[in-house]
Amino acid sequence: MIKRKKIRMFSYLFFTAAQSVFDMIFNDELIKHYFIIFSIGVVVQPIEAIDFKQETFIFFTDYKITTNDSILLNEVRSAQACGSVCLTTSDCCAVSYISNTRECYLDTSGSSSSQKVPYVGSMVMIRHMYAVPDGNDPVLPTVGGTVPGGNNTVLPTDCEDASGGNGIYTIYPSTGNDFYVYCELGSDNQYWTVIQRRVNGQTNFYETWQTYKMGFGDLADEFWLGNEYIHMLTSKNDYTLRIELENFSNEMRYAEYDSFQILEELSNYQLSVEGYSGNAGDSLDFHNGMPFSTKDRDNDPSPNDCAVVYLGAWWYNNCHHSNLNGKYLSGSHISLADGIEWFTWTGHHYSLKSSKMMIRRETIVSIG
Repeated sequence: MIKRKKIRMFSYLFFTAAQSVFDMIFNDELIKHYFIIFSIGVVVQPIEAIDFKQETFIFFTDYKITTNDSILLNEVRSAQACGSVCLTTSDCCAVSYISNTRECYLDTSGSSSSQKVPYVGSMVMIRHMYAVPDGNDPVLPTVGGTVPGGNNTVLPTDCEDASGGNGIYTIYPSTGNDFYVYCELGSDNQYWTVIQRRVNGQTNFYETWQTYKMGFGDLADEFWLGNEYIHMLTSKNDYTLRIELENFSNEMRYAEYDSFQILEELSNYQLSVEGYSGNAGDSLDFHNGMPFSTKDRDNDPSPNDCAVVYLGAWWYNNCHHSNLNGKYLSGSHISLADGIEWFTWTGHHYSLKSSKMMIRRETIVSIG
């Protein structure tokens, strides 16, 4: 199983302690207001990683809160990140998040009396403890009346929602399903969910079907996320796959695919991939439509057991043009195609120094 590593929220502790000191020393609201802005500017990235299990938000789409007691944060990556900052801000009871400008407005009035006005593209999220019940549905005062809201927990579904920097986070792709992932900021300034990494050969990748199903390794080092988790992610939204490769001369290449999905276990985690671009060559199209195979589950169409012959686990065809879960070798090797192989770049007698597979949502799915 993957080693679960918890992220320590030092920034949260710093902010809470410092805010308490200033509350005792300063009575001037203006001074405290600018102190809050300064503090958030310092620690906003680590705060974005807070686990939303600790509190429920009520949300309203296409509305914006109007209040004089608000703080504006720019370049906040998601509604989830905006809500996370609110959880650690004194007197913050609600937020407005505008997705196209990535503006996050914190309502620090400390009450639920702020008005909401229609605003397309904005989402209002109210901390549950401040919501005003009306029958079975929570509501907030609104210009021209009241609008019922839904009692929903805002949770990150993948790294696009969860990440405040490279590291390990908890995501919630579907109700009742949460697990840890490694999030990484790519060269495109977008956050990617890493599903595989090879760097040093310290982790054994010649594993069984069950082990590949549930994942193994260390998220901070070498690992396979798990076919069940990859399926869970890619079955909910459209995902792009990016594969980054490095040889022992420290030369980097990449292959990116516009569409990537693996099907459920009943289909043996069949691969669906298309839309190649990059400079490593397309060594994955040969495997499109193939089921996953391991040393104890031979699902490939070859008369040979490809996983056993090539010491890996992959969507083998007859047999492979890529073998990123193969044996960790040191560059050129005499044996045939049993290393970390990418045929269109290095052929079948060169095992790569490192590989990384990561996915990102093609489109942003709105909440609510």
